[in-house]
Amino acid sequence: MSDEVVRGDRVESIADLFRFLRRGREYLVEADRRLRNGGTVEEEAASAAWYALMDAGDEWTGVTADAHVACTLDIILFFDEHPEVAECYDNKIFLIDGAWQRLLITDTIEELRKDAATMCTRLAQRQVRH
Repeated sequence: MSDEVVRGDRVESIADLFRFLRRGREYLVEADRRLRNGGTVEEEAASAAWYALMDAGDEWTGVTADAHVACTLDIILFFDEHPEVAECYDNKIFLIDGAWQRLLITDTIEELRKDAATMCTRLAQRQVRH
C-alpha cells in the first residue's frame, strides 16, 4: 500500500487514518456530553467549537448521542472491513502535520470498541427509563 489508502471508502491518506481514530474518540466524548445535557459551561463551549470545526470540514456529526455513537461504530466497522489497513500501517511512525506520530490502529480500535459498547449501554438505559 502507498500513501493512498482505500480510495473508494472516504480514506485517501495516512493523515485520514489518524483523523478517523481521533474522531472516533471525539464522537464518544460528545455523546457523553449529550447524555449529560450539555455538561459544564466549559464543555458546552468546547462542544460549540467542535461542531464549528466539523462544519468547517464538512464532516457530518448529527446532534444526538445516538448519532455520535453511530459515527464511532462506523469508524470501527471501517477498520473491521479493511483489515489490510491495520496490517500495513499499525504501530508505524508517520510525519503528520509536521510531527512524527505513531499510528496505533489496533489498540485504538479496541479502546473505541469497548467505550462504544459502554456508551450503547448508557443509551439503552436512557431509553428504558423514558
